[in-house]
Amino acid sequence: MPSGSITEPEEREATMTIDLDKILMELAEPFPQELLRENKAKGLIYVPVAEVIARLNRVLGVPNWSTSIVRTWREPDHPDWVLSLVRLTITIGDQTFEREGIGGQQVKHRKSGDVVDLGDEYKGAYSDALKKAAQSLGVALELARTDEALAYEEFVPTEPTPESKLFGVFKTHLDSMSAEQKTELKNWWGEKYPTAGAPSTTSSLESLNHAIAFAVKITIPGTEMIDPATGEVL
Repeated sequence: MPSGSITEPEEREATMTIDLDKILMELAEPFPQELLRENKAKGLIYVPVAEVIARLNRVLGVPNWSTSIVRTWREPDHPDWVLSLVRLTITIGDQTFEREGIGGQQVKHRKSGDVVDLGDEYKGAYSDALKKAAQSLGVALELARTDEALAYEEFVPTEPTPESKLFGVFKTHLDSMSAEQKTELKNWWGEKYPTAGAPSTTSSLESLNHAIAFAVKITIPGTEMIDPATGEVL
């Protein structure tokens, strides 16, 4: 054999490397905008699991990939969630790869408290886990990066507003009240602020101060209700 020539195994390995790189690039291609969907409640963009499956079928070929459910469960402390661990197995030439993903789906209930369809939640958990496993191969990975960034932003602690701090004080008084006292406070608030809705972290500082003063007045008989802004007896 001439010096420097490539043997058959080396040539096959080089071809496999090129094919593997090509396949991974095709798997990681961004999905067209028209195939994406928006979860408005969470503010997230996602690709339906059917499109992920179609991508795997097109790029890998139907016989060259499969999934198995390693485990599906509900945590005792969080029974309203179904979790699933899925293993994705793909074959490219004579190489086999395995990737795992964990997905979850929240259980939906009717007003009566009954579960709407637990089977749908198990299916949703599997679909979510499959997408997570496929993401490790580059499928819709750009959307996963966006999800992680939004999730991080969601949990970054923010400085509470003056209104939220004052509402916390009001809530402390409210929690210590009897049912009759709460009703009295509710009626007073409805007359004083008929268009404001229930007290909340978005209520004005003035109204929250008034609500706290009134709460003190009805929980401690004989206490005068003072306007915090003017100092006048209300």
